[in-house]
Amino acid sequence: MDRTCVKCCFEEVDHLETESSTQVTWEQWKRVTSTNGEKTFSNVAKQTQTGTIKDLMELFHQKLEALAVHQFNWLHQAEQFRHLKQNITEYEAVLHIDFSENYACKLSTEIQSFHFGGSRQQATIHTAVLYTVYGTRFYATLSDCLRHDERAVWAHLEPILKELRETFPQITTLHILSDGPVTQYRNKN
Repeated sequence: MDRTCVKCCFEEVDHLETESSTQVTWEQWKRVTSTNGEKTFSNVAKQTQTGTIKDLMELFHQKLEALAVHQFNWLHQAEQFRHLKQNITEYEAVLHIDFSENYACKLSTEIQSFHFGGSRQQATIHTAVLYTVYGTRFYATLSDCLRHDERAVWAHLEPILKELRETFPQITTLHILSDGPVTQYRNKN
């Protein structure tokens, strides 16, 4: 996982046979913060970087280390998810949840100022898939609240959990899985 195995012969990537002090240019995604009046925005943007081949190789190795950990975590989570679904009992359910992106709401006939202006409302879609021994059910809840925090999660889950209790009263264990940020799905209480 962390690429420190003493048996592994792939600990380092072979370097090109070239002068390490040669200047090169590459593009890299970076988080950029900007301010517009009182509001501060944070976006990810592609930026041009300049440095030596040695600088680029060091950056590449850092990114490769992070990728190795990410891939290990992803593979482990996928295997655990598969195991849960395959070994579920009649007293268990697995709920896979995630926020979709926010969507801009459109009208079929809009005046020009509404179409190009800032008047358009947005909606959040929260998706869920419920796995039981009785089959699979799909859910999507819609809200005009754009928050993606733990309170919003519970608001989206409430109708799903209510239906689950009514439809499958024998289920006593619910495994909730998500690949979303921990801050969205953490229940502190």
